[in-house]
Amino acid sequence: MRFLLTTFTSALILFLWGGLTLAVIPWHSAVLHGVHDEAAVLKTLSEQAVDGGVYSVPIEHKNYTATSPFAMIVYRPRGFGMPAGGVMAISFATSWLASIVAALLMPKKEGLSYARRVLFFLGLGVFASLTAHITNWTWSGYSAGYTLMAIFDLLAGWLLAGLFLARFLPRPVSATGEHAE
Repeated sequence: MRFLLTTFTSALILFLWGGLTLAVIPWHSAVLHGVHDEAAVLKTLSEQAVDGGVYSVPIEHKNYTATSPFAMIVYRPRGFGMPAGGVMAISFATSWLASIVAALLMPKKEGLSYARRVLFFLGLGVFASLTAHITNWTWSGYSAGYTLMAIFDLLAGWLLAGLFLARFLPRPVSATGEHAE
């Protein structure tokens, strides 16, 4: 029960951090760019990307050059398809699942200090950044500013969650029957 409560609270920390960074801290809007005529772009997308989805322009890799225009577009012609509450519920559930996986991956080694446990969770944030954000920067052309913001956002969230998880997750019991610390 303690495990579930701890991972639930960690998910709440991640969820609240994500909400804070999207709604209060302006760094997402500082690195995202708008277009000059949103109506014209949406009209073109509605004509060219009828089904919605993720689009690449150009689509053929053989057409990529170091200097030619390139775009990655996420288009949802009918919006997210669920109310904001549904999006938030999925976001929270994903954070909880991530917290459970992170907690299960934490080494069960005796004598692992609090600081080492926190660094373990921060390391998971580094791993996720390398496999997701750096990959998107490399292959999909995400800007350096957006990539750095996303990495910082992810690392800060996992640092906060890691501070909590490292403190409250049950620790292994030593041969003498005491919790290792």
